[in-house]
Amino acid sequence: MRVPFIIYADFESLNIATQTEGSANDPRVGIQQSYTHQVAKQVPCSYCYVVVHSDGVAKAPVLYRGENAVEHFL
Repeated sequence: MRVPFIIYADFESLNIATQTEGSANDPRVGIQQSYTHQVAKQVPCSYCYVVVHSDGVAKAPVLYRGENAVEHFL
């Protein structure tokens, strides 16, 4: 079944370094929590989307760069 429109969207994000605190063991519980350590936090900073009609004609891409990119996109 052919659809009249399709939307392609993409987000870009910044990798912000994080500081790790403590070890993988939690002495209060006495069990190991995880070997995974977060080294960066991804913060969305921009998005772009394009709407394409079923005959291949596309509108101009929409680009947004700035704070609250996810909220702005929604």
